[in-house]
Formats: sequence, C-alpha cells, structure tokens
Amino acid sequence: VDTIIDATCGNGKDSLTLASLLFTNHTDLPEDTSPKPELLCIDIQSNAVQNTKQLLSSSESSSTLYQKGCIRVLQTSHAPLPHPKDSSSVGLICYNLGYLPSSDNTFSSIKTTLQSTMESLVDAALLLRTNGLLSILTYPGTNVNEANAVSYFCEGLVLFTAREENRWKRFVESIPPDADVVEEGNDVNEEASLRTFAVRDIVTASLQRVFEQGSKNQTWRSFRHEQLGRPLSPILVTAIKIK
Repeated sequence: VDTIIDATCGNGKDSLTLASLLFTNHTDLPEDTSPKPELLCIDIQSNAVQNTKQLLSSSESSSTLYQKGCIRVLQTSHAPLPHPKDSSSVGLICYNLGYLPSSDNTFSSIKTTLQSTMESLVDAALLLRTNGLLSILTYPGTNVNEANAVSYFCEGLVLFTAREENRWKRFVESIPPDADVVEEGNDVNEEASLRTFAVRDIVTASLQRVFEQGSKNQTWRSFRHEQLGRPLSPILVTAIKIK
C-alpha cells in the first residue's frame, strides 16, 4: 500500500495524474477497513481546493475513489505538513511552488514562501519511507531565494553520508549571500543585501533537524533538472531516500 501527498495541489492537474498512477491496480477497492492507497491533496487557497475537487470529481475513477475516502483534499498550509492516514507508507511527496496559475494571474500575489516551504520539506523528508521520492518544482523567476534553498537543502541531504565527517555542515557554511530581489517600484540596497544570509540560515536549521530527527543511517540521492541557457526557467529538484 502506498501513499502520495500533493503538497501544493493548485488547480488539480498534478493530483489527477497522481491518482491515475497510484490507483492503476486498485480501481475496485473493497468496502472494508483494510489498508488502502491514499492520495492526500493540500492547498492553502479555497479556489485551489475547489478547482482540485471539481477536476477529480469530473473523472469517473477518481470520483469513486474520492467518495471512498482514498483521495482527500484539504484546505490548509503545507507547513506543518499534514499527515496521511498511514504515515509509514508515504512513497512520494510533490511540490509545485510559486502561485496558483490562472488566465489573468488573479492569484499571483499569494505565493509559497522560503520559510513555509523549507519547514514543509523538513516534515516531508522525515515522513518519507525508504525508497520514497521528494519532487519539488521551483521557479527562480518567481522566488530565486526559495529555489536556491530547495537545491541547497536536497544537496545537503546527500552529504549526510559523505566520507568526510560533517561534510554537510561545511557545505552549508559555503552558501553565498541571498540573491538580490528587486520588487516592482522598489530599489535594492546592494550593500545591505550582501549581508543577508536567510537562505544559509534556514537551510542549515532545516538540515540540522532532518539529521537529528531522521534515521541514523539515512542515505539520500538528489538530482537537479533544468533547462540550460535559461537561468530563470523552472527547475525540478528531486531527492530519493534510498536508506
């Protein structure tokens, strides 16, 4: 039995795809109390939750699973990360960061944040079972510091098992100052920005928590998938807990 968490379900398109993957061999689940696969969809915005429910209901197979309680859609923040019914079976946790897509960008002012995203990723790393996968789609063009923090965090997970003791600590010490962020109509004090290390601080604290609260011999492999030549394009970062 597997559990998938869509931590930022948005308009529900990813959730619908995840449902088709999770329940491929479970289209006719029995009406009993035996463990069943679960898809947990989360978003903080009511519009997103409504859109996800409508999309899942429009699919005949997903609608039936939703009625049986195998698919749940929660309106809440992803930080702290809500737990599914079976916390020991979580094999995939997905994030699509940024803001809720719409034709007129109505909801673009409500975005994921560096702080909440990192808190949620720590919860996710501690929740994943062995061979579970973290999948995080980041948007440097929307929040470059959040995107950088996600990459640093996943790279730091890998360094838990580096041959050099405490290699991950030396890695986070080398994280550069936060990227300059220019908001429309505002100027950035370059000298002040160079003294800002929010990304380094939050990545350090996040990795420390996973290192201390996770399994002693936890082992990770991480990958970064990006379009070359376009630095502000979306970047997919994945981390697999292999032990």
